[in-house]
Amino acid sequence: MLPNWNPNLVPSLGDNVFITSPVTVTLTTAVEVATLTLNSSPTLTGSGTLTLDGASSWLSGAMSGSGRTIVAPEPHSRLRMRQRLI
Repeated sequence: MLPNWNPNLVPSLGDNVFITSPVTVTLTTAVEVATLTLNSSPTLTGSGTLTLDGASSWLSGAMSGSGRTIVAPEPHSRLRMRQRLI
């Protein structure tokens, strides 16, 4: 059970993920999702790989740790960003 997620499951392939509060999400394994929306300054951290299969938005927040974020080479995949990469 994951009380921080609604429903209480780790997001997976086909899920549209919205992180819209200032929380820290730690990835320790590979996760693949349909879309991701980051808003309200969340932090993605950890050693896991996050793969985005569809159009996603990073409106605010930070990424840290040794993990990777991959935008899959699909016709509808793109990442709209309003953040600076350091």
